[in-house]
Amino acid sequence: MDALIQTLFSKRQELLIAIWQHIQISLISLLFALIIALPLALAVVHHQRTAGFLRR
Repeated sequence: MDALIQTLFSKRQELLIAIWQHIQISLISLLFALIIALPLALAVVHHQRTAGFLRR
């Protein structure tokens, strides 16, 4: 266990960079999902035909 802690501590900067990159990728993915989902949700709310098509 000490070896793991030492490795994590010695590579702390690399680990923080990797975590930050992961957060950025996740947020970009979430943004793309919202860009796709929000217009679809608005179309369903305002157009009954669209809602019926998506419920099938």
